[in-house]
Amino acid sequence: MKQTLSVWMPNYNHAAYVGRAIEAVVSQSRLPDEFVVIDDASTDNSKEVLQQYAAKYPWIRIEYSAKNEGVLAIMQRAVETCASDYLFLTAADDFIVPGFFETAMELAEKYPQAGILFGQMKAQSDTGADLYIGKASQYANSQYISSEEYLQYMRDEAPNHSLSAGTIYNANVLREVGGFQTQLGPWTDTFSIQAIALKYGAVYMAQVVSVWVIHTGSVSQVVRKSPLFMFGIIKEAIGVMKSPVFHQYFPDGYVRSWAMKYRITILLQYVAGVLHVSSLATSPVVQSWHKKLLQVVM
Repeated sequence: MKQTLSVWMPNYNHAAYVGRAIEAVVSQSRLPDEFVVIDDASTDNSKEVLQQYAAKYPWIRIEYSAKNEGVLAIMQRAVETCASDYLFLTAADDFIVPGFFETAMELAEKYPQAGILFGQMKAQSDTGADLYIGKASQYANSQYISSEEYLQYMRDEAPNHSLSAGTIYNANVLREVGGFQTQLGPWTDTFSIQAIALKYGAVYMAQVVSVWVIHTGSVSQVVRKSPLFMFGIIKEAIGVMKSPVFHQYFPDGYVRSWAMKYRITILLQYVAGVLHVSSLATSPVVQSWHKKLLQVVM
């Protein structure tokens, strides 16, 4: 039986980028069965840009919010109302690569037990410079990963590791875990991804499937300048991981180790920002200290 796919794209003041994101979806060899773009009360010329795409591609459903809801509210609405078996959430300033949906949905039919399908993600600056490729470093080939293997994957990767920009969710399973824990802010989607995969396993695609564009002033950059904000998110995440709903999937030892390693990573990201280096990886001194400190808590 053919599996169906919904794509939801929130947009807020990304008139300069949303056209690229839309074209990346409509040019896929396997089109989504539902494509919804939500303009979240943008104050730039997004509405005019989206109206042009509505005329060009009338099968796209474009909605305009009367007031700004915030991306997390739109993500949760997508979970509750999407009309397909699988859901892909994409930012209006990111974009996906050709063939992503065809590859993913073929694997979805091959491994229907998987709760998520995820692939490699290229990070790119807003000037178009390639920064790095995020991947599951221990997997060279596309494959199904059991829940036990996924936990080991989480242990092996950096505590802030996330490939959410290249992740497709089984919609029913995402609803089963309550959708998104919005109190986790920038960690919201990553937590849901982990909770699902720790219960149902995952399918990994050993190829770049999406491009994550990092802007100056974006959430990821603000976090580097405000470690206390992210410490609060970690505290919230610990509480959710230890809650009756999720405790069985997040072992206590893992939670303690993850929290400690993440706090160290955040502090060193802050140091990297003070030293005006773009990331931990580009500063040999900071990277060396990062590795040494992580080894202490592993």
